[in-house]
Amino acid sequence: MKGFDAHDAIMADRDAAAAEIKKVLDQIPAPKGEVIDLFPYTEKPGSEADYLRAVDGSDFWTIEIPEIKWAVPEILKEGLGVLLGAQKLGKSTLVTDMALAIATGGRFLNNFHVDKGAVLYLNYEDSLNDLRDRARALGYNNTKEGFPRLRVEFDAPRQDGGGMDLIRKWAEGCPDRRLLIIDPLVKFRRFRRPDEKGLDAYQLDYAVIGEVHALAKQLGFSVLVIHHESKAPNPDWVLKGSGSVALTAAAGTVIRLDRKRERFDARLTITGRGIKDKILAVKGDGLTWRYCGDAEEFECSQNIISIKSLLRRQGEMSLKDIAETLEIPRNTVKSILYRNSGMADSCFYQSTDRKRWGALTPKEEKDDDDD
Repeated sequence: MKGFDAHDAIMADRDAAAAEIKKVLDQIPAPKGEVIDLFPYTEKPGSEADYLRAVDGSDFWTIEIPEIKWAVPEILKEGLGVLLGAQKLGKSTLVTDMALAIATGGRFLNNFHVDKGAVLYLNYEDSLNDLRDRARALGYNNTKEGFPRLRVEFDAPRQDGGGMDLIRKWAEGCPDRRLLIIDPLVKFRRFRRPDEKGLDAYQLDYAVIGEVHALAKQLGFSVLVIHHESKAPNPDWVLKGSGSVALTAAAGTVIRLDRKRERFDARLTITGRGIKDKILAVKGDGLTWRYCGDAEEFECSQNIISIKSLLRRQGEMSLKDIAETLEIPRNTVKSILYRNSGMADSCFYQSTDRKRWGALTPKEEKDDDDD
């Protein structure tokens, strides 16, 4: 059986890639037991009513199409989503917040309002005490009612060992189904079947996640799978997922949590089909994450605070020494200093020999404002 290069699958025309993958899959005998329609490979949604095989140009603006369903508006929509991040950075904390917000109709990250709906959380690594601690930290009351729309499975079977049946039964029993979380994917996904020996890693991963994606599209809910990043460097963060790139290629939404060790602030980067790219600044304490605004604006404000604090402690310093001490790129420091000096509301000043920089004291800043 001829292999199919992963790069071609991503970069080539999507219809051609889908046709090539489907051609390979058609050669695989149907598995025993439940057979799931693998329509994600041709981008076919769950019914003819919401799938347009062709559109006449004259109907381009007038033809009616279903409204997009969102688990979290402008962040995670119906279908497959992937959350990437290095180990022990707070991915489970993030999805716990999302699960509880949707189950109660609250606010994700204490900012984004979500509609109430049923949530299934396949959690393979935490305990109930972990979830309780996070819920308390997020401000949820310890009541007897709990979270009626939330179901947590700590020991769910693998994908081919009853896992798909579990998901289907949950979805069919919850008319208000909205979100399935798989944390992490590696403990849920099935292994290669004997009849899949001819598939390369990309094709196998695409087939595996395609089964989950198909069910989500068929029954109308969002799936968010948690996946570790590869340690191998890659300039494109979307391709940093461990293993093949099939997972992020198949996903409609890709989210990355990026945080430096021993730091409390992080960046949440979001991209996908039909989603405006965005980078959110979030701040966490291990049990919660909070939205802090646009990442670039937040990072700039934090850098200003750091530079100001350093100069008030150490006195005047050269631009080079400031950058090296704070481990901030020199051009970033230079831009901040020049942008925030020489004006009425400045907080930085340059020495008379123009070789060093200093920061005004709080009293000096106030006096300048009064003037």
